[in-house]
Amino acid sequence: MYKFLITFLLVLMTACSTSPQNVEVKKTAVPVHVVEVVEIDLPRYIETIGSLKPVTFIEIRPQVSGILAEVNFTEGQLVSKGHQLFAIDSSPYKIRLLEANAQKERDAAVLSAARKKMDRFQGLAKKDLISQQEWDELILEVAKHAAQLQADEAKVAAAALDFKNCSIASPIAGKTGRVGFHAGSLVTSFQPASLVAIACIDCLTVEFNVTEQQFLQLGQMGVLSKNADGIIKLPIEVSSMRAKGHSSNGFLTFSDYEFDIRSGLLMMRGEIENDQNYFLPGQSVKVKLPIEMARNVILVPEKAIKINQQGPYVYRINEGNQAELCQICQGEVFGNDVSILEGVQKGDLIVTEGHLRLYPGVAVEPIIFGRDLR
Repeated sequence: MYKFLITFLLVLMTACSTSPQNVEVKKTAVPVHVVEVVEIDLPRYIETIGSLKPVTFIEIRPQVSGILAEVNFTEGQLVSKGHQLFAIDSSPYKIRLLEANAQKERDAAVLSAARKKMDRFQGLAKKDLISQQEWDELILEVAKHAAQLQADEAKVAAAALDFKNCSIASPIAGKTGRVGFHAGSLVTSFQPASLVAIACIDCLTVEFNVTEQQFLQLGQMGVLSKNADGIIKLPIEVSSMRAKGHSSNGFLTFSDYEFDIRSGLLMMRGEIENDQNYFLPGQSVKVKLPIEMARNVILVPEKAIKINQQGPYVYRINEGNQAELCQICQGEVFGNDVSILEGVQKGDLIVTEGHLRLYPGVAVEPIIFGRDLR
């Protein structure tokens, strides 16, 4: 038993005394995603927050009173110009139109008889066979009946208009909102509550404010100059504050004539296309106005930049496929990219993903990815 233990200890000591220089450790290259540092010209923007409004917005209200007989659309429906939206019971207005027409015909007949009488007495008046007073009374009677006929024609026109207003059509093409009244409801002419609102959302206006400093930047760059028609044609870009990739381009159409004395801001307005209906009225959006072109900008993706005690840094891949830690000096932010003032150059490969396993000098297996810099 003792011999066995002694033999085991000798074998263990021999194994532990083996030189570590004879043990080869195979190092595996760390796979990382890399991109190439680029140098390009980029527009410099003024960024602010704006709110969207429809270019055309109307509220439908009845012009006559009565029972709502038909609602010929659904809430949120896209309607064309001239689409019949509502129908009010037209029976009372049809009766009034018939009465007005009957009264007009009656008075027209009376006027015709008065004129015939005046024509018969005209020859007698020339021969002085009737008194001047009688002749003047005939002229007055014809004039009174003619005036009454004109009043009747006005009443017929008003009754016809009321009858026509029983059918309510959309004056514009757009999207309907919530319906305030349904079939069977009593509506009155010029009531404060609208039947429905319609907005054209294929084209939207964006209203936003700029500071005095931003306004001076726009003026110094000459971007607020007007064309021959006196209209400012500064391009603008509107994008969603939450959903990336949703943006639309347009033009600045209006700049207020004074700064708000309370806020110190100047209100501006632009128009954008919204064919895909990515945006809706009332939505808050980011607004970008170009002021100048930044030349020879060194760009790296924002996700490539990390922070240590010395400040921001990136990992650069050298010719031997080894990681080098490079402290950098950051500049402006351009979307998802950051301009670099010092630390890297055009053409360098920098790591964008896989930082956790990196340290200076570690071997890497670079996987190059392209990027969209539009």
